[in-house]
Amino acid sequence: MRTRLLPLFASLLSIGTASAQDPSFTLSVVTPATLSAQVGTVVDTVVWPAGAISSSFPGGWVQAAPGTPGVSATIDWYVSTDASALQFALEAAALVATNGASSVGDVQVQLLLDNPTQVPLELRLARSFAASAGSTVPSLRIDVGADGSFELTEADAEAQSVVFLAGGTWPRPVRFQLSASAQSFEVMRSRLSLTVVPQATSVLPIAQGCSTADFQVLPRFDGSLGYAIDPLHAGLSAAVFGLGQQPLYLGNQTSGGVVLPCVLLPTPDVIAYIPTAGMQLLPLPPVVRPVVFRAQSVQLLPTGFGTSAASLVFAY
Repeated sequence: MRTRLLPLFASLLSIGTASAQDPSFTLSVVTPATLSAQVGTVVDTVVWPAGAISSSFPGGWVQAAPGTPGVSATIDWYVSTDASALQFALEAAALVATNGASSVGDVQVQLLLDNPTQVPLELRLARSFAASAGSTVPSLRIDVGADGSFELTEADAEAQSVVFLAGGTWPRPVRFQLSASAQSFEVMRSRLSLTVVPQATSVLPIAQGCSTADFQVLPRFDGSLGYAIDPLHAGLSAAVFGLGQQPLYLGNQTSGGVVLPCVLLPTPDVIAYIPTAGMQLLPLPPVVRPVVFRAQSVQLLPTGFGTSAASLVFAY
């Protein structure tokens, strides 16, 4: 295992910039969807046409509302992308706070995922549903590949599912289907979401720290490991990476009236000063992989040393 130490150390010294070839996606409405909200004889109907929609942060929304507060039919979508994850969420909401009705018809949105580097990807699918008592659960479906075979539906016992993608033909479609409806004094919200993360590196929390420092360790699409400390501890912290585990007691810290022991868990094989709160990069090229190591930060506090939570990193 110690033979991995030299390339890991060399990897740390070769910190570079992130790849511009991260995965990306575009969004489109597959078939027109109708939103309707009614109070008495007043009806507002909006047709969400088929075609491209914004795939830029933060997303967008479409709404039908007859002008009466508390009565509406809404579609919202949320988009977030960075070097560690792509996130998309689609929500349909029907709200009727008086005598009336509202509905969001069958909504089908397709996400076209592009992966120019063909790095292995993990797709985390999720659904959620909230409604007034007695409401019928609508369709809540995600189809990876848009081939008619659903990887997640409203009938599944689990509200989450994971799909792994590696190589193959890109781009690949992911289709989302949902709806919502409500009558007088009812509410219904349907939600589907997708999170795309790199599959070749994973991080598992293994121990709590003695300080309040938030030390983030994030796998990136370009193969690097991103790590960062919160602004409060920037410039007073160092990241410690170790191929082994050799607990080192650094004293105590008091947090919330509780005295906690400060233990540095990794062997101090590689130590890197964290100058700012910005994301720092530890490249993990093929020469290093596969490797398993631990990551933790140490802070210099007015009352002595502090330690963050520790993580176990698997780089396949």
